Amino acid sequence: MKKQVLVLFAALFLALGSAFAQQGQRMTVDEKVSLALDKIEATLKPSEAVRSGAKTVLIEFYTNQQKAMEELRAAGNVDREKMMEIRKNLSAERDAKLKAIFSAEQMTKWTNEVEPALRPQRKEGEKEKQ
Repeated sequence: MKKQVLVLFAALFLALGSAFAQQGQRMTVDEKVSLALDKIEATLKPSEAVRSGAKTVLIEFYTNQQKAMEELRAAGNVDREKMMEIRKNLSAERDAKLKAIFSAEQMTKWTNEVEPALRPQRKEGEKEKQ
């Protein structure tokens, strides 16, 4: 009887552990914007006007990106090429708006330092899911 209870608790522990491990993989729009603004602040040291303009552009970008990806997932059309095309178009639109806000030097730093740091990175040893 004790062994059965112990096995039951072990199975429950493993099931709950794997369930919690899979939660929270996607960041919210606010979390993404906050992370991006922190990196912009550290790298570009923008004025308040530039910072607020960048915040507006980033909120719009991340909201549109999330909406587009949810629509693709809801349609059952998880075509990697289509997702990449949508992200590329949204990124180009975002960069055009940021170019109007940032100075030439800030835009160069955005392109070379900040933007690459915002891309999701795989953890060491994590394999690509197929």
